[in-house]
Amino acid sequence: MRSGPFVRSDRAAASVLAVGALDLGLEQFMILPVLPAIQRDHGASITTVAWLQTAFLLAAVAAVPLFGRLGDMYGKRRLLLIAIAAFAAGSLVCALANSIGGLIAGRAVQGVGAGLGPLAIGIARDRAPRGRAPVWIGLLIATAGAGAAVGLLAGGLLAEHASVSAIFWVLFGIAAVLFAGVVLLVPETPRATSTRPDWIGSVLLVGALVSFLLAVSKANAWGWGSTKVVTLIVAAVVVLIAFIAYERSTAEPLLDMHLLSRRPAWSANLVAFAMGFALFIAGIVIPQIAVLPAVSGDGLGLTYTQTGLVLLPGALAIIVGGWASGLLVGRLGARTVVAVGALAAGVGYAALAGADRSVAVVVIGNVPIGLGIGLAIAALTNLVVRSVDHGRTSAFAATTAVSRTVGAALGTQIAAALVISAGVVGQFPADEGFTRAFVLGLIAAVVALGATAAIPAPSSDPLVARSPTVVPSHSDSLA
Repeated sequence: MRSGPFVRSDRAAASVLAVGALDLGLEQFMILPVLPAIQRDHGASITTVAWLQTAFLLAAVAAVPLFGRLGDMYGKRRLLLIAIAAFAAGSLVCALANSIGGLIAGRAVQGVGAGLGPLAIGIARDRAPRGRAPVWIGLLIATAGAGAAVGLLAGGLLAEHASVSAIFWVLFGIAAVLFAGVVLLVPETPRATSTRPDWIGSVLLVGALVSFLLAVSKANAWGWGSTKVVTLIVAAVVVLIAFIAYERSTAEPLLDMHLLSRRPAWSANLVAFAMGFALFIAGIVIPQIAVLPAVSGDGLGLTYTQTGLVLLPGALAIIVGGWASGLLVGRLGARTVVAVGALAAGVGYAALAGADRSVAVVVIGNVPIGLGIGLAIAALTNLVVRSVDHGRTSAFAATTAVSRTVGAALGTQIAAALVISAGVVGQFPADEGFTRAFVLGLIAAVVALGATAAIPAPSSDPLVARSPTVVPSHSDSLA
């Protein structure tokens, strides 16, 4: 047991890592309440503005597994500093940008910083005093959730009382302080050189996604049957096939295709994909409804700060769901908890799609969505334990993290495209577009529920009886 100055040093390191987790939550959620403001200021469509979140997620798809492996090769602290530098650089680009393209580019650079998640968890495991690693990891997960909640409020307040660019200056300042804190207070950890990053697989996967999502975002303007859209979709399919072929042949793939061919693995990853798909739909669509004037018939006429407050209960529900999942898995089993989470998210999206919209309806509908996503995503960690042998747990956890992030990127952009596809009534988006987006979230929840049913029953896997609950893996916690 370490004591004295070592304990003080480790506590200081834990505090810095907690700030990093807080910053990760802020980076992802701080802009959600002000997306309509950015759309207005730049005269952009909702599909174009949705790229501010999509670009972040696509960069994270590559960064999360790559940074985890590079950290093992070259030192987690060194890669943590690079991730924080990406947060700072992306924030600076966004703060200085005078076009929507510049903002999207900055958000992509910020998304590279999402590699901070697995690195922070890895350092916590390496540096925590004996028996304290679960506490440290729980602290990091909690502070990331707190960052999401604080970000929703702070983003609206900054945009309303200062400017949208003030959001990115604040994020730049936090990243700068965090960088200094890591340099001064976080020690390096042991290196393991037995792994290597899958650069080619990452480029192919992101390339396929960018091509497909660009087609989706431009289809309403160009026409679904236009040469540009068809070419982009065909290119996406070709690159995706190349990605699958490469992943099957490489020794250390980004996504283990041989593992994914097993029923427990593909079903759990389908759940991760579907719940990720549902994750940001409400976060993209609700701010659009919130800031529309009440005279439109569908809008709530809220300020950006009030929009953040409307989104806040859903974000807090994600935190509660993640906490409750750990308690319920031991009693009900992971598969049941995932099913309950998918069902709750489906109920929330059904309420948003079917009811007349008011502040109360939007808040009440968004809460079960957040609760369900928190329950399901946290319980997926336990499914990892029983889906594969112990030696492949980390690889499978990274796979589910990638699946969830890919789903989030697709859900964000397709939901925005559906809003536009309904056209406008007068000068405002048609209500049917919002309904279509919420129905899409409902469909994603139903897919997750169906995939949960495909996961083998607990009785078929004796590992569950031996280990009903596990500490979340670093790849599947803050990613």
